[in-house]
Amino acid sequence: SIYRNIAMMLEPKLFLDASTSSPTRAYARRLLDRVCQYIQAHLREPINLTDLERVSCMSRRKLHYSFLRRYNCTPMQWVRAERLMLINSKLNRAIPGDSASKIALEYGFTKATTFSNYYLKQFGELPSTTIARALAR
Repeated sequence: SIYRNIAMMLEPKLFLDASTSSPTRAYARRLLDRVCQYIQAHLREPINLTDLERVSCMSRRKLHYSFLRRYNCTPMQWVRAERLMLINSKLNRAIPGDSASKIALEYGFTKATTFSNYYLKQFGELPSTTIARALAR
């Protein structure tokens, strides 16, 4: 972190990208990108805010506001949405023997009712409907 700050002071152009006008904003954007990459690489594992703070080198509050500004949601809501997208993809490619609850469990959803409610809210249908359609093909 110290070395990055020194480098930023010496060569601010290295920390600028096309979408931002200040080195600080570009740096914060790259930190958030790193957090998102971490989340996507660890979706099958438990993820908590402490992990995300460590990866991002940001405080919990800064991380929260960064996600709100960029994605219009909190970090943990983004984690849940990413997990739901992967589950939806798996359910759409389901083969006989697959079950929605088994796939949801792989991605950390331990309560079937809670998972179904989140899935219904994001995709407008129950996971059982998605998997039934996939298996009917």
